[in-house]
Amino acid sequence: MERILLSILMALGTLAAIAEALIIYNTHLWDPRNDTIRDWMPLFWWYRVEEIGLIAAACTPFLKPLIERVLGRFGASRFYFAEMQLNTIRSG
Repeated sequence: MERILLSILMALGTLAAIAEALIIYNTHLWDPRNDTIRDWMPLFWWYRVEEIGLIAAACTPFLKPLIERVLGRFGASRFYFAEMQLNTIRSG
């Protein structure tokens, strides 16, 4: 289950990196003196894709309970947390 969550997080980060590469490519082709607003749209669209990908990647750890529930309905196993006993000064 943790691998699935990490895969989703890595995929969102990769999506943002690909969007940034396409932004750089479209910026190279963009000529503000001769282009109309319609020619600006691919550049602005890739800005939005990058932004949404980064926000989703930042929110993924907080969506862990929701993702666990959704993946559980598809038959994936649950998250298991290991609990450890802490050795403090007062516990001795």
